Amino acid sequence: MNPKSNNKILRSIFLFVVLFSCACNPQPKKYISAEHFKYNLKMQVESIPKILSQIRKAGIGEDRELNLEYFFYTNTLQKAQEFSNNLLKLGYDAHFGAAVGEKNAFVVKGFTPKLRMSSSALANWAKNMCELGYQYDCDFDGWEAAVK
Repeated sequence: MNPKSNNKILRSIFLFVVLFSCACNPQPKKYISAEHFKYNLKMQVESIPKILSQIRKAGIGEDRELNLEYFFYTNTLQKAQEFSNNLLKLGYDAHFGAAVGEKNAFVVKGFTPKLRMSSSALANWAKNMCELGYQYDCDFDGWEAAVK
Protein backbone atom coordinates (compact mmCIF):
# COMPACT_ATOMS: atom_id res chain seq x y z
CA MET A 1 0.00 0.00 0.00
CA ASN A 2 1.32 3.42 -0.78
CA PRO A 3 1.83 6.03 1.98
CA LYS A 4 -0.71 8.46 0.50
CA SER A 5 -3.55 5.94 0.67
CA ASN A 6 -2.53 5.04 4.25
CA ASN A 7 -2.81 8.73 5.19
CA LYS A 8 -6.26 8.97 3.58
CA ILE A 9 -7.45 5.91 5.47
CA LEU A 10 -6.07 7.22 8.77
CA ARG A 11 -7.67 10.63 8.20
CA SER A 12 -11.00 9.00 7.39
CA ILE A 13 -10.86 6.88 10.55
CA PHE A 14 -9.89 9.90 12.65
CA LEU A 15 -12.73 11.99 11.21
CA PHE A 16 -15.21 9.18 11.84
CA VAL A 17 -14.08 8.81 15.47
CA VAL A 18 -14.26 12.57 16.09
CA LEU A 19 -17.71 12.92 14.53
CA PHE A 20 -19.04 9.83 16.28
CA SER A 21 -17.76 10.92 19.70
CA CYS A 22 -19.29 14.38 19.26
CA ALA A 23 -22.64 12.93 18.25
CA CYS A 24 -22.71 10.58 21.25
CA ASN A 25 -21.56 13.19 23.76
CA PRO A 26 -22.95 16.55 22.65
CA GLN A 27 -21.73 19.57 24.53
CA PRO A 28 -24.38 21.48 26.46
CA LYS A 29 -25.55 24.69 24.91
CA LYS A 30 -23.85 27.85 26.16
CA TYR A 31 -26.05 29.50 28.80
CA ILE A 32 -24.68 33.05 28.78
CA SER A 33 -23.80 35.00 25.68
CA ALA A 34 -21.07 37.63 25.75
CA GLU A 35 -23.75 40.28 25.14
CA HIS A 36 -25.82 39.14 28.11
CA PHE A 37 -22.72 39.03 30.31
CA LYS A 38 -21.88 42.66 29.45
CA TYR A 39 -25.48 43.79 29.99
CA ASN A 40 -25.80 41.93 33.30
CA LEU A 41 -22.48 43.29 34.58
CA LYS A 42 -23.63 46.83 33.83
CA MET A 43 -27.04 46.27 35.47
CA GLN A 44 -25.57 44.66 38.59
CA VAL A 45 -23.16 47.54 39.18
CA GLU A 46 -25.79 50.18 38.38
CA SER A 47 -28.24 48.66 40.88
CA ILE A 48 -25.90 49.07 43.85
CA PRO A 49 -26.78 52.69 44.77
CA LYS A 50 -30.49 51.84 44.95
CA ILE A 51 -29.85 48.76 47.09
CA LEU A 52 -27.45 50.69 49.31
CA SER A 53 -30.05 53.38 49.90
CA GLN A 54 -32.37 50.69 51.30
CA ILE A 55 -29.55 49.33 53.44
CA ARG A 56 -28.78 52.84 54.74
CA LYS A 57 -32.46 53.32 55.64
CA ALA A 58 -32.09 50.26 57.87
CA GLY A 59 -29.27 52.04 59.72
CA ILE A 60 -26.39 50.11 58.17
CA GLY A 61 -23.35 52.30 57.56
CA GLU A 62 -20.68 51.76 54.93
CA ASP A 63 -18.18 50.41 57.47
CA ARG A 64 -20.53 47.65 58.57
CA GLU A 65 -19.91 44.16 57.19
CA LEU A 66 -22.69 41.75 56.25
CA ASN A 67 -23.03 38.31 54.72
CA LEU A 68 -24.89 38.55 51.42
CA GLU A 69 -27.07 35.87 49.88
CA TYR A 70 -26.24 35.44 46.18
CA PHE A 71 -27.90 33.62 43.27
CA PHE A 72 -26.64 32.22 39.97
CA TYR A 73 -28.38 30.21 37.25
CA THR A 74 -27.08 27.87 34.56
CA ASN A 75 -28.33 25.15 32.23
CA THR A 76 -26.65 21.95 33.48
CA LEU A 77 -26.22 20.29 36.83
CA GLN A 78 -22.53 19.71 36.07
CA LYS A 79 -21.87 23.44 35.56
CA ALA A 80 -23.75 24.26 38.77
CA GLN A 81 -21.74 21.68 40.70
CA GLU A 82 -18.37 22.82 39.33
CA PHE A 83 -19.15 26.46 40.04
CA SER A 84 -20.44 25.67 43.53
CA ASN A 85 -17.26 23.73 44.29
CA ASN A 86 -15.16 26.69 43.15
CA LEU A 87 -17.12 29.09 45.37
CA LEU A 88 -16.57 26.75 48.34
CA LYS A 89 -12.81 26.88 47.67
CA LEU A 90 -13.04 30.69 47.75
CA GLY A 91 -14.59 30.62 51.23
CA TYR A 92 -18.24 31.02 50.24
CA ASP A 93 -21.15 29.00 51.53
CA ALA A 94 -22.50 27.39 48.34
CA HIS A 95 -25.28 25.01 47.36
CA PHE A 96 -26.66 23.92 43.99
CA GLY A 97 -29.68 22.12 42.62
CA ALA A 98 -32.56 22.23 40.19
CA ALA A 99 -34.21 25.64 39.94
CA VAL A 100 -37.79 25.56 41.21
CA GLY A 101 -40.35 26.16 38.49
CA GLU A 102 -37.84 26.38 35.64
CA LYS A 103 -37.23 23.59 33.18
CA ASN A 104 -33.56 22.83 32.42
CA ALA A 105 -32.28 25.46 34.86
CA PHE A 106 -30.07 24.97 37.87
CA VAL A 107 -29.35 27.35 40.71
CA VAL A 108 -26.20 28.03 42.69
CA LYS A 109 -26.82 30.00 45.86
CA GLY A 110 -25.33 30.63 49.24
CA PHE A 111 -23.78 33.29 51.43
CA THR A 112 -20.65 35.36 51.11
CA PRO A 113 -18.06 35.89 53.78
CA LYS A 114 -18.72 39.25 55.45
CA LEU A 115 -18.47 42.14 53.00
CA ARG A 116 -18.14 45.85 53.69
CA MET A 117 -21.29 47.76 52.75
CA SER A 118 -19.55 50.52 50.82
CA SER A 119 -20.39 51.37 47.23
CA SER A 120 -16.88 50.62 45.97
CA ALA A 121 -16.58 47.30 47.84
CA LEU A 122 -19.96 46.10 46.57
CA ALA A 123 -19.27 47.27 43.00
CA ASN A 124 -15.97 45.35 42.96
CA TRP A 125 -17.63 42.28 44.45
CA ALA A 126 -20.55 42.34 41.96
CA LYS A 127 -18.14 42.76 39.04
CA ASN A 128 -16.06 39.82 40.30
CA MET A 129 -19.18 37.66 40.72
CA CYS A 130 -20.37 38.41 37.17
CA GLU A 131 -16.93 37.60 35.75
CA LEU A 132 -16.46 34.45 37.82
CA GLY A 133 -19.92 33.20 36.92
CA TYR A 134 -19.27 33.85 33.25
CA GLN A 135 -16.12 31.72 33.41
CA TYR A 136 -18.31 28.80 34.54
CA ASP A 137 -21.23 29.70 32.21
CA CYS A 138 -23.35 30.72 35.20
CA ASP A 139 -25.46 33.89 35.21
CA PHE A 140 -25.14 36.11 38.30
CA ASP A 141 -28.80 36.81 39.09
CA GLY A 142 -28.22 39.07 42.06
CA TRP A 143 -27.89 39.30 45.80
CA GLU A 144 -29.63 40.48 48.92
CA ALA A 145 -28.64 41.44 52.41
CA ALA A 146 -30.59 40.22 55.41
CA VAL A 147 -30.89 43.40 57.44
CA LYS A 148 -32.13 42.87 60.98
